[in-house]
Amino acid sequence: MFEITRTAKKIQTNEDDVISMAEAARISQRRIPEIADLMNRFRLPWYQFRQPDAALESEDVQRFTSRKAVEALPPKKMRGMASKKGKK
Repeated sequence: MFEITRTAKKIQTNEDDVISMAEAARISQRRIPEIADLMNRFRLPWYQFRQPDAALESEDVQRFTSRKAVEALPPKKMRGMASKKGKK
């Protein structure tokens, strides 16, 4: 059995690459909850300016991700866009 944990580490990153979840949603044509899910599942990097243990329990710390990683995502599959050729 394995316990999966996240660890926070201080990094240097290009500020132009750091974007909000809302911007990531706009760029990728996804909804913000989908971006959050991709971050939670380790598909997108998760950045924040506050150290996790420095935030108050009731404080909502804003999360950010990488513009390059979002732009590298495969196009979102459109649901309900099945071809209707031949149907009358």
